[in-house]
Formats: sequence, structure tokens, C-alpha cells
Amino acid sequence: MAAATTRPDTCTTPPSTLAALSRRTPAIWRCCSGRWTARRKTALVLEIIQGKTTVAEASRAHDLPPSEIEGWVDEGKRGMENALKANPQDVRDQYER
Repeated sequence: MAAATTRPDTCTTPPSTLAALSRRTPAIWRCCSGRWTARRKTALVLEIIQGKTTVAEASRAHDLPPSEIEGWVDEGKRGMENALKANPQDVRDQYER
């Protein structure tokens, strides 16, 4: 079965890779579907903001373009800024600007 046609909950990662990942990768990142959920993105963005990793390291580790990760970081910062305002904007209004 081709990787593009596998169900998202079907793991196609070889067992040896999963074993290596389980030793050095935070549990939140161990998703075999390859799908970047909001929870996974948030965990990665927080690690970058906290200085635990860099965009370059995350890009290499997860085989993602740095620009995509930087976009997530920017979105996260905008969301945090809005959440901390005395009168936060509605999410829809925030993206219409």
C-alpha cells in the first residue's frame, strides 16, 4: 500500500526508527501519521520560544522547511499577544487584518 493511501492512524514508520524516536523524542512528537496537529505544533513552538531548540534544529529533526516552522512561531506569538490583551479580538477579526 502506498504511503499516500494509508490511513492517518496507520503507522508506516519502521520499528527501528520508532525505537530510536522513543528514546530521544518527546512523546508529543511521536505521531506516526505524519500529521501536524495543533497540539504538536504548539509543543514545538513552545520549545522554540523557551530556547530548548532552534528553528534550524526542529527543521532538520522533523524534515520541515524552516519557513513553515517560523510561520507557526509567528502565529503562536500573535495568538499569545491577542490572548493577553485587555480586550482580545475575536479570532476571525484577528485574521482579517
